[in-house]
Amino acid sequence: MLRNLTVLTSSPSRPTSVAGTHYMLPVDVESIEHTEVRVLHTSRHTIYWTGFVYAEGKPSGFESVRYFAEQLAEGVIAGLECLKGVYLLIVVNKMSGDAYAFVDSSGLFHAFYSSRGVSNSFLSLVSEHQLDFKDLSPQALVQFLHFGHVPFGETFSPEIKRISGEHVVQLSTDGTVKVLRKNGGALSRHAVRDFETQLHRFVSAVAAEKVSIDLTGGIDSRLLAIMCKYFGLGFEVAVSGHDDDEDVLIAHEIAAILERPLHVTHHEIAGFESSLLPLFEVCDGLFNVADAHGPLQHQWERHARGATLMITGAGGELFKEFWWLHDFPFYRRRSANLKRLYSIRIMPVEPRHDYLAEPYAGFSRALRDDYLQTLARFTAEDNTHTYDQIYYYVKMRDVIGRLMSNHAWLLNCYAPYLEPEMASVGYTLPRSARFFNSFHRSMMTQYGPAAARVPTSEGHMSVSSELRPVVLDLSKYVSDRLGRVVRKFGQKVFHRRVMEQGSASVKWIPELQRSPATSRAFETLKDAGILRSDLAISAVEPSYCGTILSLGLLADRINSGGEVTHETHRLKVEMSHWYSANGVSATVKERVKKATAEVRE
Repeated sequence: MLRNLTVLTSSPSRPTSVAGTHYMLPVDVESIEHTEVRVLHTSRHTIYWTGFVYAEGKPSGFESVRYFAEQLAEGVIAGLECLKGVYLLIVVNKMSGDAYAFVDSSGLFHAFYSSRGVSNSFLSLVSEHQLDFKDLSPQALVQFLHFGHVPFGETFSPEIKRISGEHVVQLSTDGTVKVLRKNGGALSRHAVRDFETQLHRFVSAVAAEKVSIDLTGGIDSRLLAIMCKYFGLGFEVAVSGHDDDEDVLIAHEIAAILERPLHVTHHEIAGFESSLLPLFEVCDGLFNVADAHGPLQHQWERHARGATLMITGAGGELFKEFWWLHDFPFYRRRSANLKRLYSIRIMPVEPRHDYLAEPYAGFSRALRDDYLQTLARFTAEDNTHTYDQIYYYVKMRDVIGRLMSNHAWLLNCYAPYLEPEMASVGYTLPRSARFFNSFHRSMMTQYGPAAARVPTSEGHMSVSSELRPVVLDLSKYVSDRLGRVVRKFGQKVFHRRVMEQGSASVKWIPELQRSPATSRAFETLKDAGILRSDLAISAVEPSYCGTILSLGLLADRINSGGEVTHETHRLKVEMSHWYSANGVSATVKERVKKATAEVRE
């Protein structure tokens, strides 16, 4: 499934006549042929969108966009305030010829702009600018090597920026590109409506969708599943892991209580090299392909079962104190300790500067100071609100947003906790309501008391606010929180890097190390002068294999002129064929076939 939506400042090769005018539609027509890009024509506007979009009181998708079109009488900036979701939307004014592009106000959908136009494909704009690998930012290449992404909404080129959730990009017919600001901001100190009201409105909007909800052993996804069931939404639940994993066992117990089918994805790594090209294209060159492989397989199985919308519990940290733990228990300090946040949460182990040749090694040594300087932009009135700002605007947008943009190639995704108005509920909660998972306990005990009593993967605590579970959970809570902090410090002391999350990592990382593709990428980066010429691949830590592979693929893609082969294009258009043609085992195919049959029954 292809979702490439590109608008260029130059006219396309094929003119489009609209309502008898001589207007030249500034949309790259070829980029949306045979895609999941939707189009709505009105007398005054043409609206293109991709991703999940809804307006409260309207069914998600087409009807919500039609309602948005009616609001355009007040202007684009005012009109877009009715929209929620994870999407890229482009409005073309038929009278002026101007185009306005924006993403969801959560800033999760990754789309980009430059002097050449707007696209949800960074690689498309790289081709438009005819960039060579040597034109890419050395600082960004170093950041990607260490983080697996380029942080703070940047890309590999200063000419190409990510569209933030606060901005609208205007493309004028004279070729100029302007960045306009939306009204308000994402995180507000004044939440207007409560959590339950907002979630209920969301459930009403997606009644016609085939919903699949993430369900792990944690508490964020559990709360969403409980409340979606309470409000009458039909859905399946899904988890990735081995059958005997704690997350999977707990998910089975919750699914039985909620009377919802649970589907388990087992990460299959056989034949992964044959899927590298389409995997790289889905990641848009901006995300570690090693970290994307398992999650995308999870989404493919959902897509194959007929799901149209995936719901994730990402963002639930805004309703508890986990992101503050490095300051435990001092949650009322006037100033935040950004150095501690960086060393515990962001880069607990010193990067391997010694892998790099100059000048890249110099950029690597400056990485910490540069990162901290940028983090200072998010300083709020106290330490906890500063950490919340960083969590929301940096971690969620850079990492979760990229993952959700990857997943959107297969099916639409949504993170209710990260919707700005919903996130503001957590942001404005009293600290006491976020301590001891108090918010989650209150909500789950009210709407699903049986599921609330089930122990979680967080220290085997329950999420119940009933007296007996609370008494039993107090010591578990303190032990769990202190244990998490100790593990983070231990990671720093013993230089243990965190690799891909999930139980498949044990086999996955060695497979990457042995891969001929990783070896080729390693040599490519040495030839480009990024890695030291005398560095041996056997000396490279396993956690760097994915980013080295990804950067090598990026170099090959750009140095080849940015051309996508017919075979790669076909795989992009038919993403389900990606796995069936490229080594997914018979067990996966049989599992999907069985699950699909059960759903139909």
